[in-house]
Amino acid sequence: MRHYEMMAVIDADLDSDSDEAAVKKIESLITKNHGKIEKIDQLGKRRLAYEINHKREGNYRVLYFNGDPSTINEIDRVMDITDEVLRFGIFRMPEKR
Repeated sequence: MRHYEMMAVIDADLDSDSDEAAVKKIESLITKNHGKIEKIDQLGKRRLAYEINHKREGNYRVLYFNGDPSTINEIDRVMDITDEVLRFGIFRMPEKR
């Protein structure tokens, strides 16, 4: 399994319950596809550099997890069609030595 970092920008207009539901959806997507979440950081609400879908702010979350490349493909596919997530990026982390 490889180590990954995922940054997700969630719609800031959502209430706190919907925001948490979006994060839980991401978590379940990772674990359902044989991934293991190590840590989740909440960076809070921040102004976006430019408008995305007519939104000016987003809630930033960073998830650190382990998974297979096939896990990443499925996460990519589902995140592209998820309305609550404005933007996301998945980055492979260097192996721990």
